[in-house]
Amino acid sequence: MESHGEGSSDFSVQWTDGWSTDSTDDDEGSAARSLETEEVQSAAGDREDGSVAGDEGSMPVPTGIHVAADTEYGDEELGSAVLTAAALESAEYNSVEEAYKAYVAFAKATGFAVRKGDSVKNEEGNIVQKFFYCNRQGLREMKHYERVDRKRAHKAETRTNCYAKYVVYLDMSSRKWRTKTFIVDHNHDLAPPDFTNVMAPHRKLTDGDKAHIHSMHEAGFQTTQIMGFFAHLCGGYRNVNFIRKDLYNYMDDVRQSRIVEGDAAAAISYLKDYWAEVVRSFGLEDNDWIASTYEKKEQWAHAYLCDKFCAGLQTTSRCEGINSSLKKFIKSGNFLLELVENLDRVVKDYCNNEFIADYKSLYTDPVLTTGLESLERSASKLYTRKIFFEVKKQIESVGGMIVLHKDRFGSTEKFMLRKFRKPHRVHAVLTSSSVHASIPCGHIFCVLKELDVEELPDRLVLKRWCKDAKSDRISTIEVQSDPDRAIRVRYGALWAACSKRCASWELGVQKPTKKWSM
Repeated sequence: MESHGEGSSDFSVQWTDGWSTDSTDDDEGSAARSLETEEVQSAAGDREDGSVAGDEGSMPVPTGIHVAADTEYGDEELGSAVLTAAALESAEYNSVEEAYKAYVAFAKATGFAVRKGDSVKNEEGNIVQKFFYCNRQGLREMKHYERVDRKRAHKAETRTNCYAKYVVYLDMSSRKWRTKTFIVDHNHDLAPPDFTNVMAPHRKLTDGDKAHIHSMHEAGFQTTQIMGFFAHLCGGYRNVNFIRKDLYNYMDDVRQSRIVEGDAAAAISYLKDYWAEVVRSFGLEDNDWIASTYEKKEQWAHAYLCDKFCAGLQTTSRCEGINSSLKKFIKSGNFLLELVENLDRVVKDYCNNEFIADYKSLYTDPVLTTGLESLERSASKLYTRKIFFEVKKQIESVGGMIVLHKDRFGSTEKFMLRKFRKPHRVHAVLTSSSVHASIPCGHIFCVLKELDVEELPDRLVLKRWCKDAKSDRISTIEVQSDPDRAIRVRYGALWAACSKRCASWELGVQKPTKKWSM
């Protein structure tokens, strides 16, 4: 076979399956790809519309657009240079990849998508000719229509046997890639510009998109929320470079890749790593009791779980607050590994709420509104903020208490009280050094008022409700940070900021400033 076009030399060729095949139809074949090159070119050349851009045997040396090899072009930049068929016909490139990018940019601006086709190699095995087709080239193979075991409906037809194509060859004299054949016309309607970005070949999740998706997914965002966030950044769903299906497919691939060895095995591995991190955080690597307890984990796990795996969870019907918190993180479709990770997020959410509550208790003071300011102030210094408001309700109830009489039995005093307008309900309060109460009730505060006590006695206070309840243990754990996760989060944040700025430029909200240098 002889090559056509100036600057090329005779060589023997072999067909390859191309350096990439980006077919988006799972069960669609390419019938035209099995045709010989001469047959395809002959069929195209005999068309009445004369859509072949130039004779392959007498094509002049193309001049015009030159794509620099050391420059990275986006679709917008490269497309602006080759939006016309005449410019694309006379273009020259430093590589096949550059030719492919130029044709893709032309296709996106025109209203179709591109499929990579066959390659021609010389005797040394180097590619010297490359075919690019309209993505509607070829026809679906008949076997897909005749399947007797089909369970789903047929996919919509996307192939029309379109002959539009773009062929480039390597000019041996200049080592540049030039246009050999360019068939412009299509046998189908072209898509309007608003629809080109949803064509499968033009959709793409960039590395920045993936980094931000990972960060948002780890933070607990649902996939639908992530899609809405991207639409907000890009100025609308039509400006996003992918569709909801692409996002779901990508997230499913990520989930499947994490449980290659099985869902249960991945969950167990996660728990083992978590246990090792806890032991390391407390400096207990050499503790014999910790090591021996972990070795017997099957025994104590069986005792606690009673041979029923429930991830240590009990019913949440007794506390609607816990139920609502779990719903924010746990879904019925979670894998076992995701369930364990999401339970860890629930615990972290609880810990953060506790941290904020501790801050408010330690560094803010409540307003004193009861008549017993000394007792109220004493309680505000002892109790956490949430518990203090419960205690304050008891102090406020003292105004409705009536002391009937009191008696003394050695070191113990007995007070008889009743509430206002409730004469038939009499309460007895005994003073004793061994008294411990959960939260002091209004009757106790009434007795303290009668005894003219200004400070709440320690024997009436449980330390678990106090601000210093954590003073006897380590309150913070040093957690080893994941460097890959930190880089991914920072990369995703940078991408988000740049994407929003670029979207505003494209919508005309803000114009970029161009600086020219000589």
